[in-house]
Amino acid sequence: MKLCKKMIALLSLMIIFCLFFGPVSAVLQEFAIMGPVTKVMPDTNQINVKRAYEWNGNTWVSSKFPNTYTGTVPDKELFDYIFQGDQVQAASLGGYGGEWIAVGKIANSESQEKPLMEVFGDPSFLPSFLWNGATTIRSYGYKIEFTTTPDCNLCEGSTCTALSADVTAYEKLVNKWVAFETKLMVPGETYLFDTPSNDQYDILVTFVSGQASASECSSMAIGPQPVSNFMIHVSQKKVPATPVETATPTPLPTTCPPTPTPATPTPATPTPGFTGSIAITGILGAALFLVSRR
Repeated sequence: MKLCKKMIALLSLMIIFCLFFGPVSAVLQEFAIMGPVTKVMPDTNQINVKRAYEWNGNTWVSSKFPNTYTGTVPDKELFDYIFQGDQVQAASLGGYGGEWIAVGKIANSESQEKPLMEVFGDPSFLPSFLWNGATTIRSYGYKIEFTTTPDCNLCEGSTCTALSADVTAYEKLVNKWVAFETKLMVPGETYLFDTPSNDQYDILVTFVSGQASASECSSMAIGPQPVSNFMIHVSQKKVPATPVETATPTPLPTTCPPTPTPATPTPATPTPGFTGSIAITGILGAALFLVSRR
């Protein structure tokens, strides 16, 4: 009897807890560090990152313990863009390293905002926005935000496989973010976000795979937050090719030119031949003989 009363009391407490606090979700603590890549290991799909700075939720602060951490990368294509010595931001859940859920290559380390040129993994876990070629005195840039739609037939704990992602690109204008394009993307799809024409860079986004919260499918989803996998490249706009001027060819005649009329030949003046020359010589000789007789 006492056992039944204890069970009833326990169930009552659980019901009250659910009513007041809603679905339970064991969200893991997020960690973000910034520093150089000290080693790349493509064979094991890992990189080492030195924790020179750490994100305290509001800003980057120098780390009191600049340790180096090893973690697997979100995608092997990272090794084509990030190398030993590059300055990066790296994020993980539940502790430092182990598995990097996002890695971003810093484009301009002199800028206070530390804008990113390449991102692999989930961009929502990295504090900095994307670079647009700005100088150190400007803070304008881009960012990518997304929401995923769950496949309720493929759920485990607090997450489900994402059917698609609504991806929105933003541009920072002075002190506010302005969306300039939204694209519905499915896993494996790549899309080029064409930034405003006065900017010199575009954003190439690949939605590799994703997770969505299972709260849309179940009211009792328990587990860590969803993580998605993107590849984001800030690439320079392609300059349109300048058309080359070519000479206009001379058109061929459509009719045949008239046949020229041959000129009438002028008769040549006859010249004395050999026989004529002998006759003239004889006459001259006879004349001279008659003159001498006289």
